[in-house]
Amino acid sequence: MQNRTARPASSRLEASGVPLDHVDVRVLHVGRDVLGAGGWDHSQLAGGHWRLYHNDSPGATLFMAGEAIALEPGAIYIIPPSSRMASRNENPFVQVFVHFDVVCALPILLEEAILGPTVVPEIGGYSEAVVELGLRVEQSHYPNIGVECMAKAIVYQAFAQCLNALSTDRVRSLWMRLDSLRPVMPALLHIEQHFGGEIRNPFLAELCRMSEDHFIRRFREAVGVPPVQYVLKRRVAVAAQRLLFTADTIDEIAEATGFTDRFYFSRMFAREMGRPPAAYRSGLRTQRPDGL
Repeated sequence: MQNRTARPASSRLEASGVPLDHVDVRVLHVGRDVLGAGGWDHSQLAGGHWRLYHNDSPGATLFMAGEAIALEPGAIYIIPPSSRMASRNENPFVQVFVHFDVVCALPILLEEAILGPTVVPEIGGYSEAVVELGLRVEQSHYPNIGVECMAKAIVYQAFAQCLNALSTDRVRSLWMRLDSLRPVMPALLHIEQHFGGEIRNPFLAELCRMSEDHFIRRFREAVGVPPVQYVLKRRVAVAAQRLLFTADTIDEIAEATGFTDRFYFSRMFAREMGRPPAAYRSGLRTQRPDGL
């Protein structure tokens, strides 16, 4: 198994005008864990959401696609939801983490810009702000609005620093991807806002002012999968988040994410995530009260 250290992005973003009103960070959980040796040993870290990590000591390792990625102490890592990983720690350490989702169409671009565990380029005071976030969580009753605002600010800053560090060529390719997504953006936004209800291709096509056949073809070209498959993936991703971060029953989660019944939900969830909902929930779970 090859060892490497996750690399920081380099160079500088020279484009502007990204529609930030389409980038909505939804904080799922913020935490500060004091972990002994082996306390972060997971054969499979649950997916479906973004992560931000800060460890104060060496010895923590992520395993991804046959590679061991040593997490540098004091560095801040941002990890997209498509990353399938295991984890291990040989030494005690304190970890501050933010689990979050990015709502609307631009997650497609962000996941293409941030490939796997990525070191967030450091600017003055950023690491200290993450450490302070962890102390606030420890000292206050969480969740609360102040902590969530701090967490959102830290996540937005992480995205800004990573995007600003991209090369000009990489930025140009991402702008080309954004242009390819614009024709189907109304459909992507509708899916994100209404995945709990019925979503039909004719209506999505009408939103994009296309015939149904033309819309399906353009959507697949732009997104990489047909609309029905994209809807399924988003429903499963949100369901996975609710399994980990709420106390909702599996039936309630199935209904809220647009599945017709629990059995169909369980079958589709297991197909996408590798485990049925109950096993996924029991593997790694952090509950938080709803509405806070």
